[in-house]
Amino acid sequence: SPGKIVPKGSIGISAWVEILLGKFSFYNPTNRLINHLELSGIFLAPSTIIDGMRKIKNLIEPCYELICEKNRLEERWNADETGWLVHEKIEGKESSKWYIWVFKSAYTVVYKLSKSRSAETIKEHLGTDVDVILGCDRFSAYKKYAVDTEGGIDLAFCWAHVRRDFIRLGKAHDEHAEWAKQVVEVEIRELYHLHANRKNAYLERETNPEEFEKLDNKFCQKMTAFLNRRKEELKNPDLADCKRKVNESVVEHWQGLTVVIADPETEMDNNSAERALRGPVVGRKNFWGSMMQWSGQLAVMMFTLIQTLVLWGINPKSWLTWYFEECAKNKGKPPADVKSYLPWNLSQADLEKLSLRQSNTMGTGPPS
Repeated sequence: SPGKIVPKGSIGISAWVEILLGKFSFYNPTNRLINHLELSGIFLAPSTIIDGMRKIKNLIEPCYELICEKNRLEERWNADETGWLVHEKIEGKESSKWYIWVFKSAYTVVYKLSKSRSAETIKEHLGTDVDVILGCDRFSAYKKYAVDTEGGIDLAFCWAHVRRDFIRLGKAHDEHAEWAKQVVEVEIRELYHLHANRKNAYLERETNPEEFEKLDNKFCQKMTAFLNRRKEELKNPDLADCKRKVNESVVEHWQGLTVVIADPETEMDNNSAERALRGPVVGRKNFWGSMMQWSGQLAVMMFTLIQTLVLWGINPKSWLTWYFEECAKNKGKPPADVKSYLPWNLSQADLEKLSLRQSNTMGTGPPS
């Protein structure tokens, strides 16, 4: 054994890896993890795990900071946020309601813990001197952020939310169900289908530029037709209020809904960010968030590390074991060159050695 990541601690590397993955990949409460370890003859007190996790946070933090740095340098993100609980009493913070934000990009998935749901969190992470695309829903914080960047960022609004608006209308108003169904299952479905084909053609445009141009023109025409249909309906003074409301939302957010025209690699919706928050939501329900601010910070660090590894097709268990062994060799401190352990700096041989595919689970290799 190369030693321990918590000097003089009673828990070995393999047990720590199981505890961290159990908590931050499978979202189990600490007591459940303790009970599970007892089946293997490992008996631990909650205080032992908590004290060890405080020390482990120092090992993970350099990795987290470098992943955040990489994330900030990318060209487009999908962002979302959800509630999180921090039960520690913090000066100036009356409630235990905090938020976890996610910023998902091509190469990284970053989670941030924040006291608020305001645009300040986005500014703190991405800054205001930007010239990129942010996929998001229509929440006011993103709109405020776009104003503060003075046009430096394009908000790509989510078409899944538009689709949801029409679905909800159809369910709530039987008399308009057929109209809503037509919009969702014919018009919006066709836009999604065309965009998927157009995106593939865009990625292969060097070999077949005519195909991309043809699909691009068709997509633009269908987008314009969708908007014109909504505008025509709004001209009708007898239009039902519920229809008027969803059509007005389309017109109001049209600029953000058409960012996808200028940038074919932008997704039509924000589903990837929403999916990235499902795990933390399960964790919030299973173990009621975090007792202390430091443990909330550890949670977002571990979510970030694990989901970024999975994005690269790397087995988090293999990677954590490898990284912690290096920390143990360094007397319980991070390795001298943490950068060299991050996915985008690994050799092809290391990527294959750490691949999720070896364990026959999900993972598709490095992002293309």
